[in-house]
Amino acid sequence: MCAARKARTIKWIIAIAGMTFFSATHAEFYFDRGEPDAGRHPAVGFMTAADANGNRLPRYCSGTLIAPYVFLTASHCTINVFDRLSASPNFNGTFYVGFGDDFIPAGQPIRQLSRLVRVAAVHTNPDYDFFIMSPQPEHADIAVLILAEDAAAKFGITPVTLPYLGELDAMTRSGAIDDVPYLAVGFGAADVVMPPNSQGGPWNWFTTNTMKYVGESLYLALHPAYMILSMNYATGDSGPCYGDSGGPFYWGDSNKIVAITVWGDTMCRAMTAPLRLDTEGAHQFLRQFENYGVVLPAAP
Repeated sequence: MCAARKARTIKWIIAIAGMTFFSATHAEFYFDRGEPDAGRHPAVGFMTAADANGNRLPRYCSGTLIAPYVFLTASHCTINVFDRLSASPNFNGTFYVGFGDDFIPAGQPIRQLSRLVRVAAVHTNPDYDFFIMSPQPEHADIAVLILAEDAAAKFGITPVTLPYLGELDAMTRSGAIDDVPYLAVGFGAADVVMPPNSQGGPWNWFTTNTMKYVGESLYLALHPAYMILSMNYATGDSGPCYGDSGGPFYWGDSNKIVAITVWGDTMCRAMTAPLRLDTEGAHQFLRQFENYGVVLPAAP
């Protein structure tokens, strides 16, 4: 690591110690800047549902196809989206995952969405506690959706690859962990906007968008359960915010994902702390889906 980057990392670690972490469970999740994905990451999709009239209901999250029938996301998404929508009197009884680059506002006909697949089963991690507003155990905020169709074959999507056990630790030891940016992908808005004529007041709302976005975050530090990544616009970084929880972090331009979006600073301006997928806890949860085609690589 170069001296300038090392000094920057040390400053960020000190700053992180005083931050409030949050789980993006009470609002839809949006990208803080970034750019349209434009088909670069076809395995990334969104979770949604329709009302009795066939119009999209308001809650959603992002996620990734990790096997032909398996969609990876966050447990707080399956609780916040599926459990809550199931309780809606207008819910039509069917959940979907969409793999198009397009999206539509709530209330619009869901038939406008391309590349939809019905969800056959939802597997929320039983260790996840929605009411704990602090970091969960390392393996808790991870979930899987079983799809009713082979999405890989239906849409020509290559599922992403997953990291081997302890891969990020190995990259830390070799120095490779900050060789490339980490690409966060998801659906939503692109920025946080201050109120008009504000004199340094709080950021208070998020602009919406209707397409898949990608943002680059740089490595800062490694926690036993999370990565600590910069999304500071002032230093050229970007990343996720409210609403794109469950979406992936790619290892540079590869087809490998190493973490999923679950935490960050409250105003989405400084850092993000995605859940690592190379931990024993994450692998333990995912092993139960190997019979659906999930592949957990062996260490080289």
